[in-house]
Order: sequence, then C-alpha cells, then structure tokens
Amino acid sequence: MPKLPRFALIAVPLVCLAAVLVGSLPPIQTRLQIWTAEIGYALNPPDEIVFIPQEQRNQIEILVSGTLEALQPTETPSPTPDYTATPTQPGPTPTPTHPPTLTQTPTPVPESALISGMGYQTQRGLWNYCGPANLAMNLTFWGWETTREQVGTILRGGDPKARVDDKNVMPYEMANYVSFQTGLGVVTRMGGNLDLIKSLVAAGYPVIVEREDTLQDIGWVGHYLTIYGYDDAAGEFISNDTYHGEGKRYTYEFILDSWRPFNYTFLVVYPREREADLMRILGPFADNEWSIRHALEIAQQEAAVMSGLAAYYAWFNVGTSYVNLFDYGPASVAYDTAFSLYGQILDDIPSNLRPWRMMWYQTGPYFAYYYTGRYQDVFNLADTTLNAMNTPILEESFYWRGLAREALGDYGGALADLQTSVNLNPNFGPGWSEIERMTGG
Repeated sequence: MPKLPRFALIAVPLVCLAAVLVGSLPPIQTRLQIWTAEIGYALNPPDEIVFIPQEQRNQIEILVSGTLEALQPTETPSPTPDYTATPTQPGPTPTPTHPPTLTQTPTPVPESALISGMGYQTQRGLWNYCGPANLAMNLTFWGWETTREQVGTILRGGDPKARVDDKNVMPYEMANYVSFQTGLGVVTRMGGNLDLIKSLVAAGYPVIVEREDTLQDIGWVGHYLTIYGYDDAAGEFISNDTYHGEGKRYTYEFILDSWRPFNYTFLVVYPREREADLMRILGPFADNEWSIRHALEIAQQEAAVMSGLAAYYAWFNVGTSYVNLFDYGPASVAYDTAFSLYGQILDDIPSNLRPWRMMWYQTGPYFAYYYTGRYQDVFNLADTTLNAMNTPILEESFYWRGLAREALGDYGGALADLQTSVNLNPNFGPGWSEIERMTGG
C-alpha cells in the first residue's frame, strides 16, 4: 500500500478531533438531536398514535352526554397532591357533590403596564431549556443572580452538557427549586385568566405561564413564557420568550388559546417580604384549593360548549383538576373522554398541531388510572408514551410504568423501570423512594 503523505498523517487526526469537538458544542448537539428525531418520527410517525384506555367503563356517547352532570368535586377535598408521596392502594371513589359558586373580582388596573429591569435569558443552544431559562430569568429579576445552566443542573438532574435530552421540567419541579434552592417564594396555581395576569404585572410581578407552541420541524410542544407587560389598546401582552426572542408581543386571544392545554397554569416568583402584597393581588387565587375548583369550573364549562381539539383540552383539564382534588374516579372518566375524543378527531387535526407529546408535560392520567386500580391502563399509557419517542427518556413515564408493573405482579420489570427513572434523573425523588421501599433499603 502506498504511504500517506506526512501532512495527511497529521491532518486526518486533526480533522477527526475537530469534528468531535464541534459535535460536542450545544448548538450542534441540538441540531443533531432534531435531525435524529425527524428521521425517527418520519419512519414511525408518533402523531398518528392514539391511546385508547382498555378499561373504559362507558362508551364515548354515554360519557359526553352524562359526565358533565356527574363530575363534580367532593365536598371535602384533600390538599394538592404531593408528587413525591408514596402511592397506596386506591380506596373507594368519593361520592361527588355540587361545589359552591366560585366568584372572582378583578383588581382595577391601568390600561397598560410594563415592568422595567426584566432581563432576558435564552434557551437557544441547549435542548428543551425553556423551564430553566424562564426560571433563571425570574430569579435574577428579583436579585437572585443565576443562569439557566445553574438552574438546569438541578432541575434536569445533571450538567447541561451531560444530560442534553431531558424532555420537560414540570411546574412543581420549578416551584421546588425556588423553595429549596433560593431565598425567594413562589406560588403555582391553575385556572388563571387574563385579568389576573394584568393585575400581577401592574403590581410589578412577572408571570410565568405554561402554554403550547408549534415549532418548525418539531410540531406541537409545551413551552413556558414570562409575561411582564400588557397593552389594552393593542390587545397584547409583552413577554420574554426564551425560544422566540425578547420583548415578544402576543395577543390576548393567542395567550388564552395557547394557555388552555395546560389548564391555565401559572407561576409567580416573589421576595418573601412581599408575600402579603402578592396574596392581596391574587385575591381568591391565594387559596390553592380555590384555584383548583375554579379551574375545574372553567374546564367543565368549556367542555360543554367547545368542540374539536379545544374540547379535548377541556376534558383533559377536567381530569387534571380532579386529580389535584384527589378525586380520582371522576378524573379517570374525564381522561377517558379526552382520549376517546382525540381518537375521533385525529384525522381532522394537521399533523404539526397534534398534541401527541401531551404526556411529556402532564402526568395526571397516571394518577387517575393508578389510584382507581386501572394498572393495565397505566402500563399501556406509559408504554405508548415511551414508544412514541425517538429516545425513551421520560423519568415520569418509567416511574409510573414501574408502579403499574409491580401492581400487575412483574416485580423485576417494576424495579428495572424505577431504576431507569433515577438513572435518567438522579434528582428524581419519587423513583428513589419506590426503589428504597421495594428493596428494603
């Protein structure tokens, strides 16, 4: 064989080394992950997958016609569920009763407001970093200087260069970070509305909302947005969008519609010495239980009058609200209705608007089905969610599939799934708790 020129002996290793170094850069990694996902999804389109519960108690026609009247919260609700709590065997489903009428009096606000000093942090260059970027932006605004990478290392369970493909950060994880890692306070509520956002902004509190987004080459995703201004004359909110840019303006209607898929959930970070002022602005939303019931009332009203994808979101929100009231029986029926409706309307939804990633961001159906003894549905839903991913890496889905496997008698598979959940996110407390329970230490 002919000998390579001396320059080639030097150049080839250098080119290979450069390729490895360039490929390790976060922007390049992100682009490569998108391309890999696109190829995988093209070969096996996840947006065409529909989960249909096997243990439904009624057909969709019965559900749609009768559930609104039947689904009402319990008379004495439990507190908001703690995600880290150890699941127990489900008890009897409480008998629903009608709640008191919910009212809210909006705080008078000026026609426009803009919070000054709101810095900007982008999520660009890192994979699925809207949660850490938005939270870091809000913490820094209140004087707790930090970066998206510092926040993400805790929220996502590892250095951003090591764990580059975490799919989502839940609102409760963001709230826990504020409570245990900073000296600031935080409230997380559902059932929010435009008037409340304006009241908070006018009083100087930026608001993080959880909403849907549609990204080119990616499709439907969940996304966080920080709102720090509004303008009634233009009918727009002013926001820092960690993906789309600083000072982005979105119409009131757009925010409301894109907020619906997440039950109008919002977070507010605040200095603890201003807690009394914030509670005054929140009004009835200061009571978390009130906000859950309020969200339930909104979802029920929307489910009764909306159709298509909006109806799917509304029924999903009914289920989520009931889960947060620990009323799992009606929650499971609401989720059954949502999933069944989704299967019926799938062909009418453009592929890029199909919310097939819903279970990446919301785990309420797992709670509802597990606590009503529907373990096979928990397993099937988790399995469907993981199999639709280009890389199955959702710790929450592995966690719930593990619990379902244990309940179905597969202890080895259960322990393997739980171990995977903590391997994916070493900070995932629920997984560690269940492993410790199953292994006795």
